[in-house]
Amino acid sequence: MSRGRANRNRRAAKPKFSVIVDGETEIWYLQLMKQHEGLRHIDIKPELPKKKKMADQFELVLENDRIYDKVIWLVDLDVVLKEQAEWERKSGRSSPSPVEEFRGYFQRISSMDRVHLLVNTPCLEFWYLLHYKNTSRYFSDYNSLIREFRGTPLEDYEKSERYYKQGRQNLYQKLVTEQVAAIERASGLGEFNIEEMAQAKTEMFRLLELIRAV
Repeated sequence: MSRGRANRNRRAAKPKFSVIVDGETEIWYLQLMKQHEGLRHIDIKPELPKKKKMADQFELVLENDRIYDKVIWLVDLDVVLKEQAEWERKSGRSSPSPVEEFRGYFQRISSMDRVHLLVNTPCLEFWYLLHYKNTSRYFSDYNSLIREFRGTPLEDYEKSERYYKQGRQNLYQKLVTEQVAAIERASGLGEFNIEEMAQAKTEMFRLLELIRAV
């Protein structure tokens, strides 16, 4: 076999991961993670769908399941719960509710071998918080959580690409020194329970496990 063909075969064998997200902060975090971890043995594609409704994201999950070796769907649960609250305020409600819709996707994905649904409650920033604080407190939304960054290296945190990527240390470099502690704290909170959603959870550590297991 020629050297050129052998190289092509090695490239073809590189595992391909799709990571579907619902916000730009997840994209920036994943970009920095790829850069820092030097993941040359794996092809990771973060994707932010143009349409951000759960149904649209789930359709992309199904589509990518036919293409990629693994599909990881990151969900910030505060988005689901916010949509649920808005749905409950409406008259003439459609069915199913956002929570019922999410439960349906969760159950379908639980039987899919290559697809993983990972939940952050309320949002990705709870994962960041666990790098500096050991807490199981439930925060209903981003605004209630962000106050806990006071007194930590992230007390000036903002949702901007400039904050994530500029400065003497980018955000991932700031966090990675405390990552072992964050993994231990996050795993200690247990698995996400679809029947008890109002609990502090972050399953970002499982993303790291899936990537590092390759």
